[in-house]
Formats: sequence, C-alpha cells, structure tokens
Amino acid sequence: MLAALSASLAVADDFKTVNGKEYKNATVMREEPDGITIRFSGGVVKLRFSELPNEVQERFHYNPERARTYSSQSVAVQLPDQPFTEQQKHANAMLQARVANEQARQRSMQALSDRLVSLDKQERYLLAEIGRIQTAQENAYRRWVSSGFNSTVANTDPDEPKLPSLKSDLDNVRDEKARVRRELERAQQEPQ
Repeated sequence: MLAALSASLAVADDFKTVNGKEYKNATVMREEPDGITIRFSGGVVKLRFSELPNEVQERFHYNPERARTYSSQSVAVQLPDQPFTEQQKHANAMLQARVANEQARQRSMQALSDRLVSLDKQERYLLAEIGRIQTAQENAYRRWVSSGFNSTVANTDPDEPKLPSLKSDLDNVRDEKARVRRELERAQQEPQ
C-alpha cells in the first residue's frame, strides 16, 4: 500500500475544483485528512477536499469527520503563534516609532543648523554695518580735528543714528546663536 501511495504521489495529474478552477500537470506533494498540497506550473497550493469533486475525495479516502478533527487540531496548534505575531506587531510598531523619532530628531537638528547659518549671516551683516558707520565716524572725527575743530567739516554717515539699534540687534543675534548652539548640542547628544 505504501508503494502504491508513493507512486500516486509522484505521478502528475490534472485537478479541477468544484468551482471550475483547473490545475494542470500537478504533482501531489502532501496528503492530509482535510486536503492535498500540489505543485503545478503556477506554484504550490493546498486544495481542500471540500473544494474537490467526489471522485478525487474517494481516491484520497476523504473522511469529513477526520478532516474536521484534523482542522480543529491544526487551529489549536497554530494558536500559540498568535502571541508571537502580536509581539512581532508590537516590535514593528516600536521600530517604526524609533525610526520616526530619529527622523524628527534629524529634521530638528537640520532646522537648528539652518537657523545657525542664518544667524551667522545676520551677525556678519550687522558687524559690517556697525564697522562701516564707526569708520565713517572716525573719518569725520579726523577731518574735524584736522580742520581745527571747524563744525562744518564734521560730516558723518547719515546712518549714524541707527548705530545703537544695530548694536542692540547684534546682541540679540549673538544671544540667539548661543541658544541655538545649546539646543543643537543637546539634540546631538540625545540617545538615538
């Protein structure tokens, strides 16, 4: 009987389900109480006996009661895998959260770096403006002194009244730069 069974397993056959789906030139790989697993040109599939015609069910000695018992045992055997699947889902969610947090941290660090570059540009501009006005003041003072303190010679830069405001802006920019640097250092030191 074992020889006959192994011979029937090795022979290619055509199977057609009760719904009309055909599997041509298929080889039975495994026989179970509730169905057969076949290999065909489209891959590997398990066909349940309830999907197959009576002559195939008889050929493989299909017993509905045995199939129900086998199916219920199969479900019972698979149940312990569910907590592991839940663990996998939880681990995936945790990993996605970590990736999202790291991406947010990288974006934040990039924004801080961009802000630092912008503040550097502002600082250079303010220093240049303050320097230009102070140079104009010094040149005016020299002209005034060399003219014998003639009040008509003491022309200064028309932007001279802005000097206190520019110096205040420079202090604010430097304070902001220091704050942004601290934030950037803190972000870089955060555990990933």
